[in-house]
Amino acid sequence: MRWLKARNETYLTEEEGYRDYEIRPALELLVQPSEDSDPMKLNFTWEFVDFTQDELLVQLYFEIPPYLSSEADDDFLLVTFWGNSLFTSEEGYPVKQGTTLR
Repeated sequence: MRWLKARNETYLTEEEGYRDYEIRPALELLVQPSEDSDPMKLNFTWEFVDFTQDELLVQLYFEIPPYLSSEADDDFLLVTFWGNSLFTSEEGYPVKQGTTLR
């Protein structure tokens, strides 16, 4: 099972008793719609196609592809990195957790 959005889970810890944790995917993809776009028509799913030491390939599946950037302004894909130990820059530095690219 894949989770593509953050979720909360409660765990019993020895030190604090029950504690809530936010569980996030290593990578979060969202569409930032333009002012003219209908966000409900930009729903999509995605999956990793390939993940190597140097490259990540992601396949996007839009429910209604013709609506993507169909108006005058462009819609944008926002990519947020949550798994900072999994992703590095070209220089080899870890990507800071929560970094979002547009």
